[in-house]
Amino acid sequence: MKSKIDIQLELLAEIEEICSQNNLNYILFELDGLNPFHTLKKENPGFISIAMTQGDIERFSKIIEEKHKNRYVEGIFNNPRYDPIYVSYGNKNTTEIPILELSHKKNYGIEIIIHPINKSINSDGSRIQADKRLSKEKKIRTTLNKRIENPKFWYIKTGMAVLNGAYSIAGGGKGYYKKLMKNIGIDSWDEIQNYSEVNINEFDINVKKLDDLQAINANGIDIRVPKDTEDFFIKRIENDNREYDNNTIIDTEIGYEEVLNETEDIIKEAKGENEEIAWIKVKAKDEQSTIQKVWQLVEMTNIQVQYIDYFKDKSDKLSKLDLNNKNEFDEVYDELKPVITDLKKYAKMDLTFTVNDKIDRLIEEVLIKKGDNVFLQKIKTLQNKEYLIE
Repeated sequence: MKSKIDIQLELLAEIEEICSQNNLNYILFELDGLNPFHTLKKENPGFISIAMTQGDIERFSKIIEEKHKNRYVEGIFNNPRYDPIYVSYGNKNTTEIPILELSHKKNYGIEIIIHPINKSINSDGSRIQADKRLSKEKKIRTTLNKRIENPKFWYIKTGMAVLNGAYSIAGGGKGYYKKLMKNIGIDSWDEIQNYSEVNINEFDINVKKLDDLQAINANGIDIRVPKDTEDFFIKRIENDNREYDNNTIIDTEIGYEEVLNETEDIIKEAKGENEEIAWIKVKAKDEQSTIQKVWQLVEMTNIQVQYIDYFKDKSDKLSKLDLNNKNEFDEVYDELKPVITDLKKYAKMDLTFTVNDKIDRLIEEVLIKKGDNVFLQKIKTLQNKEYLIE
């Protein structure tokens, strides 16, 4: 029986053949979560990815759809509920199903990830700013595309379905993809040279490393790699000792549609149980957070009492000092500095306290003179909040 890496190497060989015949380009980018441009990101057994421009990804996908019926390409452009920005290229006659992480993907074969090569820094050194609205929409999409299986959470599932319907009417994933392509997408490999750096999977890479690709032969497979990375990739491919996640169904001979037909109910049940466990953990974390907040409030109250006592006999004198006089301002600031330091400490915890009217007014005036208006506004906002949940 073939291994997962055997199937992935076959897919790499197919990518090389299709790209050679159709004037498309790509580079091998990562193996096991490692790439040659950066240090270890995270171990991800069995993870292989390449990178292509978005235009070439679309052209590659069209070729697969028309001529390779046992293969699939899946991304936002052909599945609006596909969440990642990358694309999957896989073998329909194999299976790789993450039992506890079922999503709205349509295909669950052994696959290779194709990362889009995106614009990052112009030739003049200026950074290309991604549309902030796209960033917010990405977070919304991630939430809406979660797949819920536990019947106890039917109300969440129903609510998400309604929101997804509204999002679809507004353009949905296809609209998001078009905006993303217009903002940071690159059509062809030649267009890469219009920039000084491009971005692949959140890594900025100097385009000079992509203008002279090398061909390597690993395990009999020809693969294109960036300049000066041959040794890295050959070593990674030829020394394969991967271990796979026990929560993933992998089969190199049976297609995922057949496996899903036979096991879908069991998989849904397992995912539903995992969702319930996750919910319990979230509740426990919330309870722990509440307890921690209470202790923070107790600690802050003790400090507040100490300051009230300390300034009881000093408030009148300090309030009469002229803050426009440097020496007198310094005297006031020296007295109030510890209070301001503690106020900043607790503001980070979304807590604040008062001392008395005169000292509170002095703190406000000192912060204004110091130009710390943002922090002053934070205090005023927190003063309108309740700290302790009854």
